[in-house]
Amino acid sequence: MNFWPATSNVKHIDEPFSNEMLEQSYPEIMPPPFNLDLTDGEGISAITQEPPAADDAFISQLQQRIAAMPKPSWVWHELQSAFAQHQSMRKIGKIIAQDTMLAAEILRVANAPAFGLLKPITDVARAVSHMGSNLVRSTVTRHCLDNALNHHVGFYDQQMLWRHAIAVSVLAELVAGYVPHCNTHEAATLGLLHDMGRMLLNQTLKTSTMTPVNSLLEPKGYMHWEAMMTGCTHIEAGVLLAINWKLPGTIVQGIRFHHHPAYAPAQVIPETIRNEVFAVYVADLIAIQMKFPGGSPCKSLPHPSYASLLPKTSIQDICNSKAVSKALWQIYATDF
Repeated sequence: MNFWPATSNVKHIDEPFSNEMLEQSYPEIMPPPFNLDLTDGEGISAITQEPPAADDAFISQLQQRIAAMPKPSWVWHELQSAFAQHQSMRKIGKIIAQDTMLAAEILRVANAPAFGLLKPITDVARAVSHMGSNLVRSTVTRHCLDNALNHHVGFYDQQMLWRHAIAVSVLAELVAGYVPHCNTHEAATLGLLHDMGRMLLNQTLKTSTMTPVNSLLEPKGYMHWEAMMTGCTHIEAGVLLAINWKLPGTIVQGIRFHHHPAYAPAQVIPETIRNEVFAVYVADLIAIQMKFPGGSPCKSLPHPSYASLLPKTSIQDICNSKAVSKALWQIYATDF
């Protein structure tokens, strides 16, 4: 089963694009937008190619597994709708207050040492206002989805997957501010959910049956390893989960395309979600670079055709910004 759009006319990348290649392709851009040195920071520079088609038999098994899983609670869906409609934090606080366990979790996170409060917050509405929409969205999503996606033994560290998702969500919102005509809410939501397929595959990739991950450094990249070990990648798993949970079509498409900037021209991604996907891809790259690797330590610079989507800054400058440092420090210091 092929979840991937036809890219037979797409010339695949044989090696990561260097700064010199970018300058030759886009001489008017100084400095080049994709000037991040992948040899520094966390993770490894990896060549990425389009993954193989998923195995039909495994996809069928995965669909049965998903059908038997508990679905997200009404609170999560109502809050996603509230965020999409840009409801006030007061309104969002009222929704959260209807779920006692979720309200307690919001208060716990709001009172984390990372926020440096002089007096504890005991009111949900004040906690929500203090945390900000992105951190509230992230905390709510983890609380509501963790039961459905949780397990005791798996290949990926579930805590690291959630920290990575939260970091990418926060970073995607920041990156979206530099990308023309980018919907910051959709970018932040996609950043939070882009790798949820890995949480689903975690129930299949058991540590007791794993072979060494020696294919990480092979030219085909990490998703080929996922497909080899299970029968599909986290992309297909995430798309199936998103469809089953009736997530918005833009999020389903965003999950489907969120790795495409590594190996396919911008024109391959639907224009309606292209900018948001690019923002999430850059956020994902920065998160891995800055010690929030999640499920994969592999990094690849975007295809040069996306250069126009970052017209006024560069990935390196975003990494060096105070906003990024502050946001990631808060996530690092908070016990989610």
